[in-house]
Amino acid sequence: MCLVFLFSPVCKGNNPEIKIRVKKVETPSIMKIVLAENITTGYKWNYGIQDKSTASIIYDKYVEKEHKKGLLGVGGKHIWYVLVKKAGKTKIIFKLESWDGKLKDKITYKIKAI
Repeated sequence: MCLVFLFSPVCKGNNPEIKIRVKKVETPSIMKIVLAENITTGYKWNYGIQDKSTASIIYDKYVEKEHKKGLLGVGGKHIWYVLVKKAGKTKIIFKLESWDGKLKDKITYKIKAI
């Protein structure tokens, strides 16, 4: 089993750019995806998986940056662990959306599992 780490920054501005990350991985593997996030802004990452028989999220959490006690508006990162179960192709599409559905960023991970 392999462990693959993927890191992506959040784009600046209001218009999301087309961002595609292509990753070739052996099966079975666990991929770690980390995206910057600040839940105090009202935006959070949502995701969809094209083929859940090839890959699935097995764990995710938000981690706030270390900061002085009482400091507000501190950002952090969201971490997902993805289990790549079998050979094939799939996509995981992450969308940084506000509480009312406004899209700020979009990142697509194309996974080719061998």
